[in-house]
Amino acid sequence: MSMLNFLRRPLKVFIDSRLFICRYQSQRLLDILNKKTAIETENNDELEKLPLENTIEWNKKLKFYRMRNEEKNALKLFEIGIRKYQFQPDYITYISMLEICKDIKDVDSGHYMHRVINKSSVRDNSRIQTLLMEMYMKCGDVDSAREMFDLFKNRTVVDYNALMTAYNTHQYPQRTIDLFYEMRDKDKVKPNNVSYMLFFQACIKLQSFEQGKALHEELKQKTSTYMKNKIMDSEQIEDNNIDKQYFESYEKFQVHELMLRDRPRVSAYYDAIMNSKHLFENKVVLDVGSGTGILSMFAAKAGAKCVYAVDACPAICHLAIELIKCNHLQDKIQVINKHIEDIDKFDENIDIIISEWMGFYLFHESMLESVIYARDHFLNLSTRNNDITPEQNESIVIFPSHAYLYCAPFIDQHIRIELNTMWKDYFDLNMSSILPHIKNSNLKECVFETIEPSQLVHDAQLIQSIDLRTIRIDDLHTMRSFCEFDIDNTCIISGFCFWFDCYFSSNNNSSILRSTRLTTSPHASKTHWKQTLVFLPEDIYPLKDDVVPVNIKLKQSSTNRRHYNLTISIKKIKENLHNNSEKNQEENLSNQSDTKRRRRRRSSTMSSDKRRISENEAMDTTSDSTSSDSDNDSNESGEHPIPCSCDRDRCKLIKTIIDKYNEENIVE
Repeated sequence: MSMLNFLRRPLKVFIDSRLFICRYQSQRLLDILNKKTAIETENNDELEKLPLENTIEWNKKLKFYRMRNEEKNALKLFEIGIRKYQFQPDYITYISMLEICKDIKDVDSGHYMHRVINKSSVRDNSRIQTLLMEMYMKCGDVDSAREMFDLFKNRTVVDYNALMTAYNTHQYPQRTIDLFYEMRDKDKVKPNNVSYMLFFQACIKLQSFEQGKALHEELKQKTSTYMKNKIMDSEQIEDNNIDKQYFESYEKFQVHELMLRDRPRVSAYYDAIMNSKHLFENKVVLDVGSGTGILSMFAAKAGAKCVYAVDACPAICHLAIELIKCNHLQDKIQVINKHIEDIDKFDENIDIIISEWMGFYLFHESMLESVIYARDHFLNLSTRNNDITPEQNESIVIFPSHAYLYCAPFIDQHIRIELNTMWKDYFDLNMSSILPHIKNSNLKECVFETIEPSQLVHDAQLIQSIDLRTIRIDDLHTMRSFCEFDIDNTCIISGFCFWFDCYFSSNNNSSILRSTRLTTSPHASKTHWKQTLVFLPEDIYPLKDDVVPVNIKLKQSSTNRRHYNLTISIKKIKENLHNNSEKNQEENLSNQSDTKRRRRRRSSTMSSDKRRISENEAMDTTSDSTSSDSDNDSNESGEHPIPCSCDRDRCKLIKTIIDKYNEENIVE
């Protein structure tokens, strides 16, 4: 009996206009239709007989007809569903049917659809209104399209352009011109390039050249200002993209781990702050670029009343909040996830600014500009003007307070040699073709590497000094310096090494040298800054008592304000002939031999060398060499190995220098 009931379940039938169809068979038929295997139903009478139990089946069949490109059947079935079954279409159904009316340009069905929509809850939907306007425009009913356009509450230039396009397409050019002026003068909507193009097209169709000429003259007057503004906008966008990439790089914890593991860096800040507790006691401190909040926590431990830790990286700010809570300092430190330039004011006046802003060669990343901005806008000074007075200068506390950039010539012991030799004889293979694919294989960019003090061939010279209490942002755009290196012993110069020192002085200049110092010198412990090495195109060989004059220029990159172009110009080496002559006599060397060495040195030494190095982009470099025509081998060509045992004067000189260096190790 139960088996009989089981078989009877799918045979329950219902009556629909004298047509008996099993529910089971009806569902099977619908499944066949959805699989696109049904026979096409083109007869309206047959459409009338199709069973439509609910809105879901109705929408499925509408979708089925549209997939089979039977738009007419879809529109007819839509009308049947509304008229016969009183179905209520949803938003998606209206969108689908309006798209069909637009595609097949059936304006009558479009009007019917519009009447149905006006009785529904979606009549005020902006997407539905836009589709109705587009459908009327496609069908050529521009009057109905204008009626829909007038219903728009917030018309944009895109809406105006769409209607003007319809006017031009269906030969109503005068309406295009009228609508253009209505958009610009009445609704104050700014035309774009498409708007102007449509206007001029309408003028051509009307042959109304006067109107076109008038607008053209108007545009010519605005062009220079417009283009200038566009250039400024594009530069601003580029700066924003650069800043975005810069701050995204600091979202990676590995960067902060590297800095936290730099004990000389952290120790210098810790000592400077803890040794100045009398300055921090009950003071309000601003930490610019706070990162993990390590400096903010030092300041709070030193007795600061309140510390504002400002950083633009969200992920690192979250980490800083966790670390501050772990150390129970959340009542003293407030983490602010913003650019310092985006902050209007703080709840309290700032007494002290701390920041770790230094980059490679001191100025890389240009974070110093943010510290200067914070000093000028937030530091608690009694008066505000363009120039900081000496009295104000004494009251300013910024850690670090001073920074110094140094330069010294160095000799390369492995970097260039490895590039020149390793790949030419790599397991008995010549792999030199791989060099162009190795980053900075030509050494035209800065190399950030730690070198040994013995590689410095001369004492360092100070080339830039920064007082953070008085420095201005404009002072950082271009910085020039000149220095001379008196060569004590004949040596080889491969390039120039740069490093910096920072001091944490609290009040006057007399205390700078007695204050805490952070140094990145090759003579000190290694830091994550290392040293910045600038290689010359080829080694130079100054002799004893020569003077090497060097011009150095740091200029902020025009394409990336966070980078600098570093230019080194070596003028003609000054020769001390008198002293050299005396020393040569003491060494019992003949004047003829000395003259020949001088000529050989001049032929192998650059007389003028200009080199531009950028961290991310190799710059073109030029170097001019002078040679003496009196040398017998001046016209010889071809490269010789170094060292070389041939009779060529240049090779003899190089071999002599290398032998002397190996024997006496005089390069210090």
